[in-house]
Amino acid sequence: MVEHRVVEEAMKKFGDALTAYSKDQNDANKRALQSAAYHLAHAIRSGIEHVWGTTATGTGVATSR
Repeated sequence: MVEHRVVEEAMKKFGDALTAYSKDQNDANKRALQSAAYHLAHAIRSGIEHVWGTTATGTGVATSR
């Protein structure tokens, strides 16, 4: 969606977590995958706000995080 540096890093971490979970579906890998997905979603939102110059809700100008 956005090739922002933060998004790229989060995508890499998600991919690593997904690979680990695919190899061994234990609770620790499941939690790591869930966390990576959560951080990726927030990175995408942050990237959109940065690139588009607005908040994800469209109610104002994005601020630096």
